Amino acid sequence: RHLSELPPDECTLCGGELKPMYEWHGGAWVKPKVQNLTWVEGTHMAPVNEWKPAIADYLLEKELALPIIKRFANRKQTQALLMFNIFSEALQTLACACGTGNRTGCFDSTEGSVSGVSKAFCGLETPIDAACGTAV
Repeated sequence: RHLSELPPDECTLCGGELKPMYEWHGGAWVKPKVQNLTWVEGTHMAPVNEWKPAIADYLLEKELALPIIKRFANRKQTQALLMFNIFSEALQTLACACGTGNRTGCFDSTEGSVSGVSKAFCGLETPIDAACGTAV
């Protein structure tokens, strides 16, 4: 926008448009002024969305599936041993004594039955006193 002192008729001949030099703002006339502006570093445009690390549920599920199944199988094995293995020694003795033929020594066994198995303290080289026995 250029300021000119030309009369309005000559302004329109050049393709210009007549506008007042002063503007009315807040009850006062304001005259145009020129400001020298400087560029200030520090403001940067950045995208609104950005990539951040996150947990991928499907990968976590894939990695944990096998250990969880192994743990579940170990628990089920122990449960089966607790339910049925207590009777296995007694059933073997009865089968020996009540079976066909003369069998001796059916009641000589002093072994007990296994009531549970679990993996614990894996990789330790020194025995651990586990109150009623030892584990390595």
